[in-house]
Amino acid sequence: MTLAALSKIICLAWGIYGRTQLADAECDERAREVLAAAGRHRVDPVLMVAVDVQECDLRDDVGAPFYKTVRGRRVLAGRDHCPMGVRTWDSRRYARAALYDEAARRLSRWKRWCAAGHPGGKYRGAGDHHFVSHYNPGNPAYESQVMTFYRRLRRLPVRERDASRMTPRTREIERRLARRFSAPPGGQS
Repeated sequence: MTLAALSKIICLAWGIYGRTQLADAECDERAREVLAAAGRHRVDPVLMVAVDVQECDLRDDVGAPFYKTVRGRRVLAGRDHCPMGVRTWDSRRYARAALYDEAARRLSRWKRWCAAGHPGGKYRGAGDHHFVSHYNPGNPAYESQVMTFYRRLRRLPVRERDASRMTPRTREIERRLARRFSAPPGGQS
């Protein structure tokens, strides 16, 4: 994927939230960071954008705190950072490029793990799930949500099995993406 193509995808996807349009230079910078991280870890850059759509609506912020219970008291354990919804166990700020790189590293690890058939894990077959499902294992519909966004960003029709697992939020985002990224006539699923 070229820088210009990914930059255009990011700019178009940013617009589905009704925000002020990003400047072309900002889209180029984000695309450059995603491409660098994806290239380093051999991950599809459009899949990374789809994860960012799901996790953070393409926003950049420190993210929501998450807590743990220690001796009966709730204490801050860390934060989910955007872009990419990367969970860290500290509360410091991270540069956007570092978050893209960490997300790509995790996706790459899960991709290799799934390709190996989850040695010692509960998943044995390669075809029972997509490796992106490990990004948020607590959400049984996560794979369908991200792959719906991925297919729309790639201008492919949504698979029926993914459409049946959409939440109302996913359905609304998918509808907005469909308006911006319509599937080509006669596209295959």
